Amino acid sequence: MKSILALLLTLVIDTWCHAAPILVNGDFEAPPILGAGQTVVPVGSVKFISTSPTLSRGYSTAISGITGWTYATPFDGGTHSDHGLARRNGSFGLPTSGQSAFINNWDRLVSQTVTSPHSAGDRVTATIDFGTLGSATDAGRAGRFFLVAGEADPVNLDRFSARSIILGQVSVANPTWSLFTPNITVGNGSYVPLTLTYTYRLGDAALNLPLTIGFRTVTSSVGPTYWDNAALNIQAVPEPGSLLVLGSAFGVALLFRRTTRGGSGTGTVCG
Repeated sequence: MKSILALLLTLVIDTWCHAAPILVNGDFEAPPILGAGQTVVPVGSVKFISTSPTLSRGYSTAISGITGWTYATPFDGGTHSDHGLARRNGSFGLPTSGQSAFINNWDRLVSQTVTSPHSAGDRVTATIDFGTLGSATDAGRAGRFFLVAGEADPVNLDRFSARSIILGQVSVANPTWSLFTPNITVGNGSYVPLTLTYTYRLGDAALNLPLTIGFRTVTSSVGPTYWDNAALNIQAVPEPGSLLVLGSAFGVALLFRRTTRGGSGTGTVCG
């Protein structure tokens, strides 16, 4: 009896209390997509995206894509973009083997869209690390991080679709940035975690849309921005029936414990 109650409680609490990560390659550690003759990113280097070996954008020293992520390739007939993958984490004081995304173009959006069921009351949390490697005297660099109900516009992957709803956004820049006041300032050579949250409401139009996490470098940045360790989690609110089961099972379990052990019983449901 006791083991059955414990299992029941565990199943309900796991559904209620734990959010599941749902991004593909959120840490950017998956090997890059490579064409014939292309190789992975060496430690200390970056590689842009270039998919055509017949054009002059350094195909052999590039990669062909970033696993799991959506982005535009606006140059050379849709085969090249000045963003890709970097192994410069050593410059941030982190292990040199770590891989991150970087964007060197202005206003180039990198995004990932997921379809996951959600209900009113569910809480979404999106996180990512942002960093720059500029100097103390340059004109600065900045980026924006987005949580969106919707998706990138299939006609222009650097913008969100017309039906999209921005659930949250945050601007971030290094100390020499001066074109606007960012929400967060981060020193060169370090990563800062960015977090966006949103709770769905009853009748919320966003409930009918997929979820997208996105980031971009801002116009007039003097160099690349770096992005790592992206995550998207949904903290689901249990169905009314689950709450009833949870309350009944928890009460019975406490009564069973007091009857069999003579104790008052203490503990937490979510910990």
